[in-house]
Amino acid sequence: MKFSLKPNEQMHKKIITLSAVILFFIGQLIIAQDLSPSTSMVYPGVDGKLTYVSDSLGNIIPDFSHAGYKGGGVALPYIPNKAVVWPVKGDNSENIQAAIDKVSKMPLDASGFRGAVLLKLGNYRLEQPISIKVSGVVLRGEGMGDTGTILNGILPQPKEEETGRRRFRRPALLNIEGDSSIAIQENTKQLITDTYVPVGATSFSVKSAKGYKVGDLIIVRRIGNEDFIEEIGMDTLSVGRNRWRPFDIDYDRKIVGIDGNKITIDAPIFTAIETQWGGGEIYKYTEQRIENVAVENLRAISDYDPTVR
Repeated sequence: MKFSLKPNEQMHKKIITLSAVILFFIGQLIIAQDLSPSTSMVYPGVDGKLTYVSDSLGNIIPDFSHAGYKGGGVALPYIPNKAVVWPVKGDNSENIQAAIDKVSKMPLDASGFRGAVLLKLGNYRLEQPISIKVSGVVLRGEGMGDTGTILNGILPQPKEEETGRRRFRRPALLNIEGDSSIAIQENTKQLITDTYVPVGATSFSVKSAKGYKVGDLIIVRRIGNEDFIEEIGMDTLSVGRNRWRPFDIDYDRKIVGIDGNKITIDAPIFTAIETQWGGGEIYKYTEQRIENVAVENLRAISDYDPTVR
């Protein structure tokens, strides 16, 4: 089972690829820094806060605190229940989807929420994916334990395409995605000029920052080329009948500072941007995504057969 949360098109990268990338960059940090077993890249400081140590290339363990609600440091709100669903025998997909659709048509309140769909405790067999497509909807359960709310995904196998080949990707059990995503302004593209932007960095230089200002929403794109795929050993591997190909990684950020052509962003990047692997670039974008959507206090189980491709 997997949740499909897609704020932009780059989130379709396969889990195994991401794992390989993460392992590669962790290895690069260790090699670059020549760490001994007693060396730590993070430790408690005298002020009670964590102290981070960068390596010779500037790589540092990224600050993930920005991943919280509204960027972290904001208390989670409680959203009132506006629809209640009880488990039934057989497929529960239509019942849950109908409740979600009902709440989705309600008006947004002052905080940007419509309401919550409460799934009462029990086992919910799901034979079709369910979706949240608008802002302000919360899907809530009554516990993650064995006596709580359990979504049991029994999704159909991938269908064969006209070529007779079976699609590798399985449908997600829960999809959170609006009808539109973000609109990248292609004419605002600027190349990142640094030869190396380290892991954990929040600033970098571009060819020209003239068209940008503090507060702009931007995509920071880390480009991957064929040399990168070969370096991480993925050029000789495949998943099913699919060969690994170069891919880009996009980071959704906000500009918080500009000094000449040096741009500072509100949160760090999690993979190094290197000229030898394709370099990087930035774009402005306009916001068109859904927000204030949550899934809470439930458990999902997938009836997954790893031998099926």
